[in-house]
Amino acid sequence: MQETKKTGIWIDGSKAIIVHFKESEATVKEIISDLEGVFFRDGQPIKTNFSGGNNDSHEKRLEERKKNMTRKFLKNVCEELQHRDELFILGPGEMRTRLSKFLETEYKIFRDKIKGVESSNLRREQQIIEKMKSFFQIVENIEI
Repeated sequence: MQETKKTGIWIDGSKAIIVHFKESEATVKEIISDLEGVFFRDGQPIKTNFSGGNNDSHEKRLEERKKNMTRKFLKNVCEELQHRDELFILGPGEMRTRLSKFLETEYKIFRDKIKGVESSNLRREQQIIEKMKSFFQIVENIEI
């Protein structure tokens, strides 16, 4: 009988931590996003039009650029999920639900493989891996 290939994904706007579980090993990969520093400073959108004129077209361009960069980031994450049987997605913000919807619409092969999507404020890699192990009910010690 072939072992089920399980993968946990912790994701936010700045990075994704992907953990592949196989037998007694866990392989961790981190994918960095270009989103955070490009569009926001101190939590506010960057605005470069200081002349008092209409910022609408500039903001629309920024939003379109952000949308394209988000799509590229999600595609990069999806490339790491090939040939996996079960997926668990978690993270602190809306990016986890975006990834879930992206997988269901753009990569329909993953539609039935998503076993859970949860909110999580965990930030330390070891805590994230422990949460994933708990979700997949992996009880043995896993080497990373």
